[in-house]
Amino acid sequence: MNNEKFQDVLRNWTDDLPICPLTGCGSVINQMYSKDGRMKEMHINYEKKCYCSYDTENFLYSICSGINGANISDFALSRMTADILLGGQLNQVGKPDEEIKELLRQTFISAEKGYNTTIDNLLATKQQLQYQILDLSQYEISQKYQDVLNRLNVITKELSIGSSVLIALITNKKLFIANLGVCRALIVKNDSRNEDVLRVIQVTVDHNLLNEDEYVRLCNLGLDISSLQSSLPTTRCIGNYLGKGGYKDSELFSQSSGEVISSNPEIIGPISLDDSVRFLLLLSGGLCKVLSQLFSNDLNIVNKELVQICVQQFNKQSTLVGVAQSVTNILAQLHHDLYMKSKVNGIDCSFDSREDMTLLIRNFSFPMPNSIENSKNSTASSTISGSQIGTITSYSSTNTSVNYGVGEKQTRPYVSFKEYFENVEMARKEGRLPKNIEFDDEPLE
Repeated sequence: MNNEKFQDVLRNWTDDLPICPLTGCGSVINQMYSKDGRMKEMHINYEKKCYCSYDTENFLYSICSGINGANISDFALSRMTADILLGGQLNQVGKPDEEIKELLRQTFISAEKGYNTTIDNLLATKQQLQYQILDLSQYEISQKYQDVLNRLNVITKELSIGSSVLIALITNKKLFIANLGVCRALIVKNDSRNEDVLRVIQVTVDHNLLNEDEYVRLCNLGLDISSLQSSLPTTRCIGNYLGKGGYKDSELFSQSSGEVISSNPEIIGPISLDDSVRFLLLLSGGLCKVLSQLFSNDLNIVNKELVQICVQQFNKQSTLVGVAQSVTNILAQLHHDLYMKSKVNGIDCSFDSREDMTLLIRNFSFPMPNSIENSKNSTASSTISGSQIGTITSYSSTNTSVNYGVGEKQTRPYVSFKEYFENVEMARKEGRLPKNIEFDDEPLE
């Protein structure tokens, strides 16, 4: 499971599945920033995704956000997609909801077991190498066995690779969500009391140290949480043996009284897909991290900002792919602009790079006035730019609303869009804008 270049060239069989025509995908690869404004990729894309139309009644969407590598995200996507689609269970009409949820749960169990099987040779090699230097002093090891140390370091890195996994399954006109890690699912729907109000519902919870339950769980294991804040991106994932069976060999987790990283997913559903549901957003772990760096750690603020940008692009673009890709492009540009602004002003910035970002948008009934289909049929949909947007973090949380209307002053973003539009205009003049995406011409007022 090593050799990332080979993994990057090898196509996943899921790439050949029929794509859902009601879904748009946007993605941008990671970048390291330099003070002079230049950017370069740090590594291959660690994020894998699938948006498949199995038949007219069943749709599968998934994002796997790799941690420290792409091997496990690629493995998880392939294994879990096969378990769901190829087992024949989706063909059973009227399958009970609990059986659907159990299918998703068993998919995660199967992926974790499969991962454990793939690392058997790595663990055996690690034990053999450790035996060679068992009774030697640190000086002897550094002088005569540097090659052994190098091989052990490579194996340790391999064993730290993991992946967050987010799965959305639509079957029998119901939505089921399974989540493990730091990806996120948002449902945007009309408010039941006012159709001019959009509600943003975060269906999933983030499994990280900002999650109170996860924080308490790790505290109960006897860990010093302050030492983990910057080095533990997620508390649950597929893979990462060093946080599970090998935690005693980890510098971070050796003081723990038990396994630190969990592979238990949260299964949500069924969620009824009635006429009030407008669209579904699936966010990768990298995208969620960028949003928090741009706007806030307050999920209500973050989710509201994202949906505002999405609504703007629904009203602007002609395809769902254009909507999703333009949203990720805007966020990537804002992120780099924020970094550059801090450097110009001599302000410390909390980041100097950006991870991969992936966004899946599954549209149900949100209008696209400039869509290709509308042009073909000469019938333009009405816009919802005059709506209000509120947020709900999970079903039980309180929500807030902001004005987002025509003739009303729009809520200003926490990061100015001015530099983004200046860069778009410069790229347009130099002929560097991507084709088939219509970019905004002027900043928000």
